[in-house]
Amino acid sequence: MKKVLIVIPSLAQGGGQKFVMDLALGIDKTQFQVKVLVYYKRSDSVFDHFAEEHGIDTVYLNKTVGFHPSFIKQVKAVVKDYRPDVIHTHLDSMLYLLPLYKRKQIKLHTVHTLAEKETIGLQGVVRFLAYKLRGVVPVGISDTVADSIAREHKIKRHKVPVVYNGVDCKRYDLPRVPSDKIRLVTVGNVYNVKNYAFLVDCFAEACRDVPEATLTIVGDGVLRGAIEEQIASLGLSERVKITGVVPDVENYLADADIYVASSIFEGLPISMLEAMSAGLPVISTNVGGVHDIIKDGKNGILVPSGDKKAYVAALRALVTDADRRRAYGETAKRLSVKYDEKITVAGYEALYRG
Repeated sequence: MKKVLIVIPSLAQGGGQKFVMDLALGIDKTQFQVKVLVYYKRSDSVFDHFAEEHGIDTVYLNKTVGFHPSFIKQVKAVVKDYRPDVIHTHLDSMLYLLPLYKRKQIKLHTVHTLAEKETIGLQGVVRFLAYKLRGVVPVGISDTVADSIAREHKIKRHKVPVVYNGVDCKRYDLPRVPSDKIRLVTVGNVYNVKNYAFLVDCFAEACRDVPEATLTIVGDGVLRGAIEEQIASLGLSERVKITGVVPDVENYLADADIYVASSIFEGLPISMLEAMSAGLPVISTNVGGVHDIIKDGKNGILVPSGDKKAYVAALRALVTDADRRRAYGETAKRLSVKYDEKITVAGYEALYRG
């Protein structure tokens, strides 16, 4: 049985954290023993509770913010005690492992966004050392992300494996909740990268004369207060809501008619795969790997990032056309089976076997 050590900075709310929990839970325990190493302290997030409730072997090292060379000793103690055959890193967790990698270990790093977004400052040096000198294999979560890895790090494209993100399709296959409203929903942390201020502005313009249209932002984050002030200033407090973090995203998707996304950049958003599994048509900015799963005019509408005129037009097109919403949603649901988490887990199991 191979020992796999999955490493991530924290289990705070985010797509990378959900990915790690789904992978750790879904992996074949008859072939692999899994331990999750978390650098920072338990944050009391949905995923901290998930790990505990599902018995995922999780170690927290209670790191504090900043770079601490002495922290390598704590990581080394875990690695030495566990003696993993596979080390699988996520987000900014490779730095403290660079001196600890062994030649015969399988070393993987999942790139959750475009590669150029991971190579800013010190992290660029870390990626170079890991890929070129330590034998770490970067894994793309979509073809577009894999292309960016090959381009950014000058790696031959065929040497960059691709394992698409996946979700539990059955979890999101719920009966539609009927309503006389036209309900738009988006899921994600309320951070700059999601560009929710742009989304709210577009909604205000596109749906000014469609009082039955509503928008729900499922998530929380540092910009929540600012976005709520914007919502109030536009007179939309009764039509646009921010929920905070919720444990039942699937119910919000079942209670929606259109999924919307306005990100400045993305890798391959898990929330969008969830929306497809729920049978929702998608309107999204055409960033990162989004176009790998959303086909313009088939299961959604793609617009250039920051193009307000195009985004408003896309909103009007779907809000006012129930037949188009239905057709796009049916196609989204049909395509979603390609991204079931079982396929994702099987892909990583193959890489773990080497």
